[in-house]
Amino acid sequence: MRKNKKGNEISFIGKKDWNGKSSLNFGGGNRNTKKSERKSIADAQLQMTVQNVKRLIVALQNQQDASSKTRDGKNQRVIIGIIVDLQKEVHVLADELNASMEGSKAPTEERLRGGFTVVCEAAGAIEQQCELQETEVDCNEAAISGWNDIASVITNSLQNENGKPSPKKASLVKLQNNEAEELFISIVKPIASMLNVRWSAEDSTIVPVSLFTKKSSHRKILALLNCLGAFLAGFGFNLQLQEHVCRLVTRIIIPLLEFDLRSQFTGTRSFPISNVLSIQVAAMHTVVRILRWKQCSSALLAPQMVDMDDVNDPNEMKTSSKLLASLVQIINSDDYLQLEDTNWVCQACQCLTTILENMNALKGKQKSLYGVDVSGQNQIANIYKWVHKTLQCEIDRRLSKGHSLWWYSLDLLKTVVRLYPKVCSQYWSLFLPQVTSYSPSKKTKGSTTVDLLSIMSLQNESSMLSEEKVMAKLCCKEILEALPLHLWSRSGYLAGRIESSLNLVIRSTAVHLSIDCPQKEQVATYSLAVTIFVSIPFEKYILLKEPAIEVIDQMGKNYSMYGLHGGLGLEVVVQSLANCMGGQETPDGEISSLPLPTCEWLKRPASAIFLSRIFNKMAEISSHEVIEKGFQTMIQMTLFVRIIRSSTWILMGDKSRLDALVELTTLLLASEDNALKIIGADLLSAFIIGRKGAGKFEGDIPFAVYAYLDTVLTVHDSKVRCSALNTLSLLEFNTWKRLIVSDQNPLQLMMQMSLEYSGDLDSKVRSEACKALGNVMTTFMRGISWLPMGSPVRDCLHQNIEETIQVAASAMEDSNANVRSMALFAIGNIAFDTAMSQEWEFIKLLPMLQLCDLSYNRLFDNNEKVINNAIRTSGNVFHLANIEGCGEKTVALDQTSWVRLCSLFLQTLGSKINRAIQDVIEVSNERSWKQRMNSKKQAWGACQTCSPILQLSGKLQGIDREAVRNGILQLVYCVEYAQKTNEKITTAAVSSLSEIGKEMWLSIFNTDGTRGLCLSACLAIASLGSLPFGVKENVHAIMLTILPCLDDHDITTCLKHNGEHNEIGQKNIEYLYGWMVHNEVGPVLFEIFGKNLSNPSLRYDVSITQKFHSRAIFEARKRRRSVGDYNAMLDSEEDSDEDEL
Repeated sequence: MRKNKKGNEISFIGKKDWNGKSSLNFGGGNRNTKKSERKSIADAQLQMTVQNVKRLIVALQNQQDASSKTRDGKNQRVIIGIIVDLQKEVHVLADELNASMEGSKAPTEERLRGGFTVVCEAAGAIEQQCELQETEVDCNEAAISGWNDIASVITNSLQNENGKPSPKKASLVKLQNNEAEELFISIVKPIASMLNVRWSAEDSTIVPVSLFTKKSSHRKILALLNCLGAFLAGFGFNLQLQEHVCRLVTRIIIPLLEFDLRSQFTGTRSFPISNVLSIQVAAMHTVVRILRWKQCSSALLAPQMVDMDDVNDPNEMKTSSKLLASLVQIINSDDYLQLEDTNWVCQACQCLTTILENMNALKGKQKSLYGVDVSGQNQIANIYKWVHKTLQCEIDRRLSKGHSLWWYSLDLLKTVVRLYPKVCSQYWSLFLPQVTSYSPSKKTKGSTTVDLLSIMSLQNESSMLSEEKVMAKLCCKEILEALPLHLWSRSGYLAGRIESSLNLVIRSTAVHLSIDCPQKEQVATYSLAVTIFVSIPFEKYILLKEPAIEVIDQMGKNYSMYGLHGGLGLEVVVQSLANCMGGQETPDGEISSLPLPTCEWLKRPASAIFLSRIFNKMAEISSHEVIEKGFQTMIQMTLFVRIIRSSTWILMGDKSRLDALVELTTLLLASEDNALKIIGADLLSAFIIGRKGAGKFEGDIPFAVYAYLDTVLTVHDSKVRCSALNTLSLLEFNTWKRLIVSDQNPLQLMMQMSLEYSGDLDSKVRSEACKALGNVMTTFMRGISWLPMGSPVRDCLHQNIEETIQVAASAMEDSNANVRSMALFAIGNIAFDTAMSQEWEFIKLLPMLQLCDLSYNRLFDNNEKVINNAIRTSGNVFHLANIEGCGEKTVALDQTSWVRLCSLFLQTLGSKINRAIQDVIEVSNERSWKQRMNSKKQAWGACQTCSPILQLSGKLQGIDREAVRNGILQLVYCVEYAQKTNEKITTAAVSSLSEIGKEMWLSIFNTDGTRGLCLSACLAIASLGSLPFGVKENVHAIMLTILPCLDDHDITTCLKHNGEHNEIGQKNIEYLYGWMVHNEVGPVLFEIFGKNLSNPSLRYDVSITQKFHSRAIFEARKRRRSVGDYNAMLDSEEDSDEDEL
C-alpha cells in the first residue's frame, strides 16, 4: 500500500513471478539493478495512476449522461463524489510526474506526454462539471486543484538541474501544435466565462466585481492565470494562431489591468486591495511570458503601437486596447505605493520593462508600417515620475524572494532612458543631485530626496545594498549617454544646472574607484567612469575637467596596483583605461580624439607612474624570445595600442619609449602566433595614425619593420592578412617611396590578392585589398607632384597606377558585393586624385570610357553599397573628363561613346532621384524604412554626379536633349520638395543647378515652363531664414543665371505654381523684388513681371505690381542717363508718384 500527500490509500499490486512471489526487491543486490527496479516500480505506479484517472473520467462522463436523462439528485451526489476522487487521482498523477522528472533519468517522452495529456483531460472534465455544478464548493475546489496541478507539471518540466526555471531549456513534456492549441483554449475559456465574456465573440469585457470579492472566484482565477503563465512559458512557441494571443490580451488581460479599484469600491470600509493586486500581478506575469516568444510578441504589440496622444476621449482610449496605458494607469495610483507588500509593484516594473523592450524591437522592424515615436507619449513621461516616487517610499528594500523594489524600478528607469532618451532630457533632474554641496557618506534615510547619487553612496552595511548600487550606477550611465550635452552647452541656464550635477557625479565616481567593492559594483563603477569621458564635451564644460582628471588618475593608480599582482580587477581597469584614451574608429571612419582630461593628465607628473608601468610591461614582454600569450598580457597590449594611437606625442623626448615600441612591434610581427601578429600590425597602424595627428614628430620606426609587412601578407590566417593590408593602406608617401623600389615591395602581392579567381579565396581579404589599393593610390597621387620628372620612383609609380586600375576594373565584376564596392572605391579615389593633379601624363593612363561603362553596369547592382560607390565613382570619372585641356583630349577621341554614356547616366540617375522624391510624396507601406533611406542616399549621390555629366553634355554635339531635360527637371524637383527630403539632397541639387550655364537653359528648354518652375522652387527656399549660407549663395546664383532666360510663359508658370509645400505668395514675390533691386536686374524683367502680376486671375496685391512697374521705369531712366546728376535722379524717384495707387 502507498499513500499520497493527503493520506488517501491507493492499492498497488506488484508484478509476481511464476511461483507466486513478488518481484519487489527490498535490500541487497546490485546497485544498478536496484535503481532499475525502482524505476520499473515508478513506471508501473505511473501507468496504474494513469489508468485510474482514465477510468474515473469515463465514469464521470457516463454518470453525467445518466443524470441528464433522469435529473435525479442522487446522481448529482454521485457525480460530485467522482469529481472528488478524480481530483485526488489527478493530484497523485501530477506528483508522480513531477517526481519522475526530478530524478536522474526522466521517463520516456511518450510516457511523459501521455501522463500530462491525461492530467489536462481530467482538469478539463472537472471544469466542465464545475460549470454545471456552480453551487458546489467541492467542484470548484477540484477545478482549482486541477489547474494548479497542470501548472506544477509544466513548471517542473522546465526546471534545470539546480531547480531554477530556464526559459531557454526545452520542456521535458512535448506537445504537438494542435494539442497545445487545445490546451490553451481549455485554459482560456474558463477565464472568459468568469469574466462573462464569450471567447469567440467580439463583445466588450466588463470585469465583475465578484471576481475580487468572492474568495472561491478569486482563488480560481488566480489558479487559471498561473496555469496560463506556465503554459505560455513551456508551449508559447506552439501557438501558430497568433490571433489567440491578441484576443487573450485585449479581451482578458487588459480588462483585468484596467480594473479601477477606487471607482468600484467607493464608500466601502475595506477595499479588497490584495485580491485585486494578486490578480493583476498574475496578469502581468502572463504578459511577460507572452513576450518571451517573438511571434507572440509581434502579434500582441503591433496593434498596441498607436499614438496615444491622438486619443482625447478616455472611453475611446479604453476600447482601443492599449496595453502600455493600462499598466501606467495602475502604477500611477499613489494608494498602492503605501502597501507593505511590494511584490505587485515589482512585477509591474518587470512587465513594463519587457513591454518597452519588445515594443522597441518591433518598432525597428515595422517602422514603415506604423511610424510612431513612442517616446512622445505621455505614458513614458509618467513612468519617469513614478520611478522617482518609488525611490522616495519608506518601504523594505528587499523582498523575501528576488530583487527589491528599488532594483526593479531602477531597471525600468534604465530601460526607459536607453530606449527613449528624448524624454530623459525633461526629467533628468528627478534622478541627479541638484544641490551645490553633497556628502558621499550621507545616509538616505534622513535625506529629503533620494536620487541616484544617494543610492550609489549608501554605506555597505550589508551585501543587500550592492545590487541597488550597481543598478543606480548603470542608470546614471544611461542618463549621461542620453542627455544632449553638446546642445545644452549653448544655454547658460541649462549648462549651469547640468554642470553642477555632473560635478557631483564625477567626484563621487572618483571616490568609488578608490574603494574596495564587490566585482559587479566595480564593473558598474568603471562603466560609469568610461561614459563620463566619452559623453561629456569637456571643452564646453571646463569646470568638469579637474574632477575628471581625478577619475582618470585614480584609474591609473588602480592599474599600477593591479599590475603588481594581477587579479580579476585588472581586466576591468585596463579595458576602461583604453576606452578613456580615445583612438576608437567611429562609424564614419574617423578616429575619436583624446578626451581633454586624459590629455591633461598624461602631460602631468601624476601620470608618470602609470606610463612607466605600461612601458616597463611592454619592455618586459619584448625581452622574451617567445611571448606568453596570457589573457592579462593581451589586454595590456591592447591598452598600449590605444595609448600609442591617441597619444603618440608621449614618445617624443624619451628614446627608451620609442625603442620599447620598436622592439615589441618587431617581435609581434615575427611571432608564430597569428593573434600576436594582428596586435603587431595594429600597433604599427596606431603609430602611423598617431604620428599624423601629433604635428612635428621626430623619430620613426626603422624601415625594416615596415618591410616585414610583405611577409605577413602571406600568412594563412585571413584575419592577419586583413590587418596587414589595413596597415599598408596607412603608410605615408615617404615610406612607400622606399618600399616601391625595394625587394619587399608588397604592391604586386596586394594587386594579386584583389582578384577572385587568381588571388585570395577569402572575400574579406579581397575587399580589404581593394580598399588598401585605393588608399595607397591616393597617397601616391598626393605625393607624386613632389618628385622630379624622369625619376625612377615616378616611373615606377606610373606603372603601378596603370596596373592597379586594371586590377580594380576586374574586381568590379567580383561575385562578392563588398569586393565590388571596394573596387569602385579604389577607382573613385584614383579618378578624384588624378583630377586634382591635372597632369596629362596621369590622365591618359585612365581608360575613362571603360571605367564609365563598368560603373554604369554597377548602378543596377543588387547591393545598395555597390550602387552608392558606383554613383560616386562615376561622378569622379566625369569630373576628370571635364578638365580643360587634359580631359577634353580624351573625350575628343570618341565623342559618340561619350554622348551615349551621358544620356544613359542622366536617365538612370534621374530615375534614382525620382524614386526618392516619390517616397516622400507618396509614403507606401510596400517600401520599408531601409529602402527609403537607401533611396535618399542614392539620390544625394546622383544629384552630385549630375553636375559633371551636365557640364560635359553642354560641350558635346548631338546630345540627347530629352535625357538632359529629365536630369535637370529631377534636380528642380529636389529643390521644390526640399522641405520633405533631407538637407544633403537639397544642397547637392542646388549646387548642381548652379553649375548649369545660361546657354543650356536656353537651348534645352523652350516653352515648357521648366525655367519658371525652377525659379518658383528657388524662391520658396530662398526666403527661408534657416537656409545655410552656402546653399543660399547657390540659389541666388541659379536665379541670376535663369532670370535673363525667362519668357512670359516661364514667369506665368512661376507665379501660378501652387505646390503643396512651395506655394508662391506675396511674401515670395516681395523677396524676389528686393533681390532683383539688390542685384540691379535690368528694366525689361521688372516690366515683364509687372505685366504678368497684373493678371487678375493671380490675385496678387496691386501694390507689388506697382512696385515692379515703377522699378522698371527707374532702371530704364538710369540706363538712359549715362551721364548726369545721379543724386537728382534718386530724388526724382523718391518724389515720383508713379508708384502710388
